[in-house]
Amino acid sequence: MSKADTCHTVMVKGNPVKGEYSSAVIVTVGMVVQLDSLYQLALSSVATPIYGGGEQVVTEAPERGKGIYSSGTVENTYAVGEHVPTIAPYSGCEVLALLTSGQTITRGGLLEVAATGKVIAAAGTNVAKFRALESLSPSQDALIWAMRV
Repeated sequence: MSKADTCHTVMVKGNPVKGEYSSAVIVTVGMVVQLDSLYQLALSSVATPIYGGGEQVVTEAPERGKGIYSSGTVENTYAVGEHVPTIAPYSGCEVLALLTSGQTITRGGLLEVAATGKVIAAAGTNVAKFRALESLSPSQDALIWAMRV
């Protein structure tokens, strides 16, 4: 059973910086985001420069009905202009990150951030941001238990 199946929070272990920002794009729980020049959330990608605040992971806001199904899939998305809670995990923090469907990840494998804000298997072309703490091969986008490297 994967950690995503038993955990109902994006933040699994650690003490990250928490924030809340208006979103410039539609985002989903577990996506990796960054701040744009207007100090709004944009999709993060190692191919794009980070304006400020570093990379952050979109987290759930249960008091607003945003959360994660018990199956580990994402329940909801945040609309453009909506206030989105985030965490900025330090190295060693464990989180649930949104993995792109069709990826085959083995425990210990490195993950990088795609232009979609979702994580994918590291191909060595970009800087790895996370290490998988579980093996997963989802047929749809799913949350994967990972540690910030």
